[in-house]
Amino acid sequence: MIKNKNGFLLGEETLKIIVAILCILLLIFLAYSLYSSFTTNRFIEQAQGTLEQIADGLAVVDKEGSYETTLAQPVGYSLNSNYMDSELKPYKQDICNTKTYCLCICAGNRGITISCGEKLTVCRAFDEKIRIDANNDKANGKNTIMFQICPTDIRIEKNSDEGGYIIKDMFEARGSKGECY
Repeated sequence: MIKNKNGFLLGEETLKIIVAILCILLLIFLAYSLYSSFTTNRFIEQAQGTLEQIADGLAVVDKEGSYETTLAQPVGYSLNSNYMDSELKPYKQDICNTKTYCLCICAGNRGITISCGEKLTVCRAFDEKIRIDANNDKANGKNTIMFQICPTDIRIEKNSDEGGYIIKDMFEARGSKGECY
């Protein structure tokens, strides 16, 4: 008898290839899940640190009148306040219900409100109003600071007109085009 050596795959060989492909896909999924978990945790830690830095700045303002610092968040994230509408609360952020006012950092938020939709959000509640005065064209006059390529310099002051505090984006300090210095 002559054996057929045309090279077609038998059922057993096909099954081995399918199992190998499924294993590779599973490894890719697990690697992506691990990476996503790492970056999410990193964002949460960074955002909590930034909000803590701002809260510490408010205490300094109470003693010294003003406070300047640099915030470094990933590009495209934003700092938002519910200063204009204290009833507006972010999605699934129960901490904002503990006090009247809230500051939130939203992941990938190109929007203009504190609601942030269903995007990853980290918030901190405050008793006093915190208005954000964003001096850049990205905010369109709204109550938000967009984190751009450069670290964001801010100044916190008492708001003598309305009470509470003002966080000012020191955009002009970076030059007319917002270059990093």
